[in-house]
Amino acid sequence: MGRDERVYSEGEVAEIVKVSYNIGGLLTTLQVSSSLRNSHVLRFQKQRETGRECDIEQYRRELDYFDGEGNKIREALQAQITRYQAIFENRGAEMKEQTGIDLEKLSFELL
Repeated sequence: MGRDERVYSEGEVAEIVKVSYNIGGLLTTLQVSSSLRNSHVLRFQKQRETGRECDIEQYRRELDYFDGEGNKIREALQAQITRYQAIFENRGAEMKEQTGIDLEKLSFELL
């Protein structure tokens, strides 16, 4: 089986690394955001269970904020994943052209 012997420029490698880092960073941010939201819900439930007075409107505003932030992060994450896929689809097309190896067919056969 042939190898892709092409040497990628520093800029191309940096772009792939940057996209990978952005995806990982966004996933971490989304996890933190989800944890904060869950803590917020649990705190409110405990307050209600103990009979403490709660500002339901403030709770709802805060929950809307967490949900809005989570949705922004999800959208950014999806955009990065789409971009990431495009980079590797382009690499796959280049590899097929250079070596005759179809990465999609190969990955399917390996499964």
